[in-house]
Amino acid sequence: MTIAQTEGDATYTLDPFLVSAAQGYTATSTISGTGLNTPLINLPMSINVITSDFLDDSTIGDFEQAMDDQIGRLRLALSELGVADNTMLWFCSDNGPARQGSPRHVGSPGHLSGYKLSIQEGGIRVPGLLVWPDQIKQPITVSDPCVTSDYFPTILSSLEMDLPVDRIYDGINLWPLIQGQSRERTKPIGFLNREATEAVWVGARYKLISTPEGDQLFDIIKDPAEKADLSAGLPSITRTMKYELNQWKAGVLAELNSIQ
Repeated sequence: MTIAQTEGDATYTLDPFLVSAAQGYTATSTISGTGLNTPLINLPMSINVITSDFLDDSTIGDFEQAMDDQIGRLRLALSELGVADNTMLWFCSDNGPARQGSPRHVGSPGHLSGYKLSIQEGGIRVPGLLVWPDQIKQPITVSDPCVTSDYFPTILSSLEMDLPVDRIYDGINLWPLIQGQSRERTKPIGFLNREATEAVWVGARYKLISTPEGDQLFDIIKDPAEKADLSAGLPSITRTMKYELNQWKAGVLAELNSIQ
């Protein structure tokens, strides 16, 4: 059980996961960490109280322990059900660390530029893991950018199910990359930030950043720290990526406006 306490008397109780198993049934479940936006105090029985106060003795270890406990419970339950080896487990963070000097700062982007809430690699590039013992026998590294929007097409492909044709998908099936059948992702990844005034279009090699101040193009393979703007030297690539980004952005905003 996780108890999340906000300011005032509002309290929310959430079961961190639900496991369902039956013959011929596919179940999905998510364990979401509240993150390091607020400190965590570990209490007995893996119950975490999350408050709005920033306590001096709260550490990243508190959060890691809480997540480790809940993931351990899930993996133990899967093992007891006899389905651990044939269950896909995906792990990732939602963003990079908070900015230096922030009371929430608990990490470093290393050699990358930017922090949480930025569209630089330090804000949007995070580690990701997939564990599926029945299908992935040896460790594999996919260096191309991937995104959580890829989960759905990848999972349906693993189940030999076709994607519904009544919608547009941002993600791709990652199995060709995982199995070495493809060397790079076939569709760029888009990001919108600050009410869509900032936008990003990330391909296998190049990344376009578009803001009110202008456009920048980076080779994120050679220059993951985004130090050298290539937009002036590679105008054709910049124009093509900007066109694709504008098309994607218009579609996303139109869909958002249609449901508001």
